[in-house]
Amino acid sequence: MRVLFYTASFTERRGGVEKRFCVLANELIERGAEVRVLAARDRARPRPKFPLHPSVQVHFAKVEKESVRALLEGFAPDVLITVNGRKTSHLLDQLAGLGTRVIVTEQQNPADMARIMGSESARLANLARADCIHVLLPSYKASLPSELFARCTVIPNQCTVPEERADASGAGLAAGARKRIIYIARLDRHHKRQQVLIEAFARVRKRFEDWELWLWGDPADLWTRVHLRGLVWLRGLSGKVFLPGPTDDVTREYLQSQLLVFPAAFEGFPQSLLQGMSCGLPCIGFTGCAGVNELIVDSVTGLLAPGSGDPDALAEQMAVLMANPELRARYGAAGREVASGYTYQRFLDGWLDLVNRLAGHAGHDDGRPASAADAPQNL
Repeated sequence: MRVLFYTASFTERRGGVEKRFCVLANELIERGAEVRVLAARDRARPRPKFPLHPSVQVHFAKVEKESVRALLEGFAPDVLITVNGRKTSHLLDQLAGLGTRVIVTEQQNPADMARIMGSESARLANLARADCIHVLLPSYKASLPSELFARCTVIPNQCTVPEERADASGAGLAAGARKRIIYIARLDRHHKRQQVLIEAFARVRKRFEDWELWLWGDPADLWTRVHLRGLVWLRGLSGKVFLPGPTDDVTREYLQSQLLVFPAAFEGFPQSLLQGMSCGLPCIGFTGCAGVNELIVDSVTGLLAPGSGDPDALAEQMAVLMANPELRARYGAAGREVASGYTYQRFLDGWLDLVNRLAGHAGHDDGRPASAADAPQNL
């Protein structure tokens, strides 16, 4: 079996898509498959930031401008796994006639996918050309029109629940030690919105002098780092808010924290949030952020601030949990229980079953999308 992955970014970022593609590629290799990756950019960095089997070749091409037909014909993939996006249609055009079965995966919620691609019609046009549509949550499947519904399968992301759990209450901290709020995500003012969390923390810091804020992650660009550091200085938070950069040990940082606040504007299935829950951290996000508002069950695993992006609303919910160690411990325990259902084996079994079933139909493409009978059902 030959499998080709396609995504815009694969080697320049330390993101969820890149990590999941590496994990799945490695598992396919272990099971005897041939795997290649095609990325739209990152030529300057030939290998990803996550472990990838050395036999996996990584190619780079702008499929909207460059022909990759020779690569496609030479490799002759049985299955293509492609992230939906503006350039996906160009790759599918070049793939025509090869009999390759196509999985289009959406790594964002439907509304934001349509926004990213320019329109809902552009989003659905790519999905209509897929043999299988992959989404991350059942509610995302429900957004599809009836004619595409049967081709859709739901496979959520995964996490590993560590044996240790965070001391969410802070009862075990040494005398004088500060309690810690944490957020691990790419530094991005438009998507992850660390500036909203800094502003919210500035509003509560005088009531909670024994707390500090840690913002881990690579900056999306140099200006973002400068902007965030300037905001910390402007709000008088030096020595209370830290931007240490990326971390290779996410679990360790979560286990040293007491509260996870996730002020993102949009998500598909926030892996970092799920990891924090698996460590026993209570969580706070916005009701207006899809994905976040499904993983965080309000008043069960954490709190949801109304709207999307209001620092005052976020600060109000932060103050509730910062003041209540028993509530933090209770929500953290409930979140850990929820996270335990998103096992690695569930993720792996879903994807391997999907790829194997589609590979069994490869090589006899008649130019039409897979029928409802051929399409994988919801896993």
